[in-house]
Amino acid sequence: MYLLRGIGDPGTLKTKFYTALLIIQSGFIEEPMFRLFAIAGLVESLGSLSMSRAHRLTAGLIGSSLLFGSVPPHNFLLSLPVGILLGLTYLQLGLVPAIVAHCVANAVQLPLLIRMAWQ
Repeated sequence: MYLLRGIGDPGTLKTKFYTALLIIQSGFIEEPMFRLFAIAGLVESLGSLSMSRAHRLTAGLIGSSLLFGSVPPHNFLLSLPVGILLGLTYLQLGLVPAIVAHCVANAVQLPLLIRMAWQ
């Protein structure tokens, strides 16, 4: 929370700009990293084992979600289910809907965190 205070007073234009930037950039950076590369990498690396594709996808989803959940260590219990939902979105609908869902989740969460940091 202390790091969010460095952005500035929640009511300023500068804070709103940085908040919007954080909301957008994390979806565009984290989703390809955790969904596209992590899931695909895990699925491919498990390809030599005698596992069905469905089992490899499940293992990839769980592995990428655990990685996603561990990035903010103070929020693992919240980030893990979000990572699973975003991973399912990626597997069912593709990368672009997962990026949009990530940005929407950040748009809801980040302004609340900034306000909490200033209280």
